[in-house]
Amino acid sequence: MNTRLEVEFRELSVPECLALLATATVGHLAITHMALPLVIPVRVDLVGSELRVTSLLGKAVPLPSGSVVALEAGEIGDDSPLDWTVEVRGFLTRASGEVMLTTRHQFPVADGQFHLSTEEVTGWCPVEDTF
Repeated sequence: MNTRLEVEFRELSVPECLALLATATVGHLAITHMALPLVIPVRVDLVGSELRVTSLLGKAVPLPSGSVVALEAGEIGDDSPLDWTVEVRGFLTRASGEVMLTTRHQFPVADGQFHLSTEEVTGWCPVEDTF
């Protein structure tokens, strides 16, 4: 059996990445909080080409609307028959109709669902896997 270090990975095309992202339900959102990096578990929902994310921590860690963030979703390392990982980098904006709050640090935040633009989408899977 091959170990993870022996497996060769290939870069996925953007359509392959979006197809896999459409199957994801949970991801990890990297934001900057108080000038330090922070990773938050989020629910992921791709509707057409629109990516929606919702914090699984609720109001515990406010998501700053208008910030540049990175999202990772995938099944790599989960003993899945198909390993893959997709990363999205873009701008986080609140969903329309969300109530805006102001934190003690004066960042505009929304409680609920956000849209993540797909400025950059990349992904990888083992060479032997096809999607």
